Amino acid sequence: MSNSIDFIFVSNTSWYIWNFKINLIKELINKNYSILVVAPKDTYSDLILNTGCKFVDWDLNRSSINPILELKSLINIYRIYKQYEPKIIHHFTIKSCLYGSLAAKILNKSYVFNSITGLGHLFINKKIKNQLLKKLVLPIYRYALDYKNSKLIFQNPTNANLYKQFSLTKEENLEIIYGSGVNTNFFSPLVKKKSLNKKPIILFSGRIIKEKGIIELLKACSILWDKGHDFNLKVVGDFDKGNRSRIRKNDLEKQINSKNKKNINFTGVISDMKSIYSEANLVILPSWGEGLSRTLLEASAMECPIITSNVFGCNDIIDHGINGLLVPVKDENSLSLAIEFILRNESFSRKLGENARKKVIERFDEDKIIKQTINLYEAIKK
Repeated sequence: MSNSIDFIFVSNTSWYIWNFKINLIKELINKNYSILVVAPKDTYSDLILNTGCKFVDWDLNRSSINPILELKSLINIYRIYKQYEPKIIHHFTIKSCLYGSLAAKILNKSYVFNSITGLGHLFINKKIKNQLLKKLVLPIYRYALDYKNSKLIFQNPTNANLYKQFSLTKEENLEIIYGSGVNTNFFSPLVKKKSLNKKPIILFSGRIIKEKGIIELLKACSILWDKGHDFNLKVVGDFDKGNRSRIRKNDLEKQINSKNKKNINFTGVISDMKSIYSEANLVILPSWGEGLSRTLLEASAMECPIITSNVFGCNDIIDHGINGLLVPVKDENSLSLAIEFILRNESFSRKLGENARKKVIERFDEDKIIKQTINLYEAIKK
């Protein structure tokens, strides 16, 4: 009996599929398409299975550069594709795109979509070691992604243009879809923001790695605490041990004067982000670059005032002075001034939040993004 399936979705974590693509999968299931999710098994894998799709554990270490382990992961994904003969394969995250595309290219039976969700460590980090590695890896990118029955989907124009600059894609194979969208019915304001006359709560939400700007944020907050400003910083997210830009909590605490440590709360991962956004007076993401920040979309939908870096994936969401404030990347002094301005201008900050929700509803609502994605799938069948 044939194992042929309509769609395979591939990612380097089940967590990613559950948090960013599960509603797209549910919509495809409602349209009677058969779905297989391929990802390393984690605590979210059973949740994915419960939606009605199939699941296969992918033997992948997302941070490994061991050639034997990487070859093993490539062979594993090749065997899965050969067994299930999918009509369409959609890869998310860079290792999935590279290894999955190589496997699909060998079999030459499926139509492939590669979602480039961000530039990743290789492109963002400017260290000499990274630049040398990039020169070695770019030909592999070029070969893997140059597949006639495929499209590259980018979350912002800057990333798309960079891939064109390195001749990693052709214009006719390129699509831009702004992220995974956000459920604006779910992420909507519970109550009006608390008055800044009370002790404000500043929120950082994301993986705790260097590229998210967490060190710059701690330095900026320390500047303000030393000047006498009274606010709490809530850091929501995990210390991503599988990322080459990982940073330890002890290293972060070295950035903070001991007397200020009482103002910081490292919460770890929290599932109920709606409540967290609701109590925040200000959301800050000083990232060095994003695909399209889900944190900023969710916070915007919740009418949170936002400060973020003037970089791709952030300035695609935030228009300076209209629905948030943009600051230069890696600049803790500018960041501290922006925070101070928000803390002193409550009515202005509230207006930023209101405008932020309007833009998200108009441009980044999840239903619109899902429809746009399914239209791409169905267009290749015509």
